[in-house]
Amino acid sequence: MVGQVVNETVETGPGYAQQVWYDLQTGNQYSAELDNWDLAFEISGFTASIRANCQKGLEVYNAPVAIEDWATITDDSEVANWEKLYNSATSWGVGAFNRYSSSETDLGWGDYNFITHVVSGDSVQVIKLADETYKKIMIESLAGGIYTFTYANLDGSDEVTMEIDKANYSGKNFVYYSIETGEILDREPLSSEWDITFTRFIDDYNGTPYAVAGVMHNHFVEVSEVGETDVTIAEPGEFSAAINTIGFDWKTFDFTEGWLLTEDLSYFVKTENGDTYQIVFTGFGGSGTGVYEMGISFYGVLSSNDVDPTAGLSIFPNPSTTGSFQIEGIEGNTNIQLIDQTGRVVRSIESANRTERVSTDGLASGIYFVRVNQDAQTTTYKIIING
Repeated sequence: MVGQVVNETVETGPGYAQQVWYDLQTGNQYSAELDNWDLAFEISGFTASIRANCQKGLEVYNAPVAIEDWATITDDSEVANWEKLYNSATSWGVGAFNRYSSSETDLGWGDYNFITHVVSGDSVQVIKLADETYKKIMIESLAGGIYTFTYANLDGSDEVTMEIDKANYSGKNFVYYSIETGEILDREPLSSEWDITFTRFIDDYNGTPYAVAGVMHNHFVEVSEVGETDVTIAEPGEFSAAINTIGFDWKTFDFTEGWLLTEDLSYFVKTENGDTYQIVFTGFGGSGTGVYEMGISFYGVLSSNDVDPTAGLSIFPNPSTTGSFQIEGIEGNTNIQLIDQTGRVVRSIESANRTERVSTDGLASGIYFVRVNQDAQTTTYKIIING
């Protein structure tokens, strides 16, 4: 571990009733009721992902009929013979409704037209709600940023058509809908305000889809899992974009001792801007409390687009013992950030000068990181400050 360890507690409540989103840089937490939605419609990205809240008992079946044959589904006599659909546990972009995507233009629930930029629905699904009532549903289109979908009882009664405008939820990953209440739900923070989320989801457990409690990460975040290594000396290895890399299997249940944590296991979480944090789980309360306990430390800056620190810019003196250091070789408008071992930005400078002086007055001695953002390129350097 490079940085100071911060001990954090996340409470999802008895029965994991809350979903909690967590921002690694600020420590801010945001929560929402986990079971108040049935469908989630993707706002950002290009996959038009539609996810279902299967962890609460909702079931989605792929009806073997085209969208124009919607009226031929009248009862549930054949539903049990149809394939059950689940969200991908590794990608936000593959929801239950996207499972039959077969090409770049086939999004599962509909086909994308490169000329009109409209996704036209082509399939029908049947949903068994958590209260065991059935609905048939067709996602009719995504056009002009507006999702249009229709659902009804299997006999066609109580038909409802809804529209959801993506523009109303800009900056979010998903907007949510409850079939049970007929409400559109704005329940998650901005995508820029969280890195990991504590939730329940369906994952593979011994070859069977199963509802598990664990941790998933945001778009553009990557995670390196390092096992069988003392966490105080662990270093990140290969990073993965699979959103369940942290997942649920860092813990096991023993009927005598309760929940047990895997020893010598840590996770390095690299955020979109390259800030990397080490997470070590230290406690788990299970469904009785829904409490997660963990130690978090700032590891460093591992931007995927770093340039060679020996070229272009010069930073001196390093170590800095004079109350400041200089950056030379700046070209154009540049943002300079000095980051401490907790991941906190302690200095931020906008510069158009070729040489910029950065004050270190008042800063504790230790290892810091200098992030220079210029011309859409990020360069990161390590510097030692001796106050």
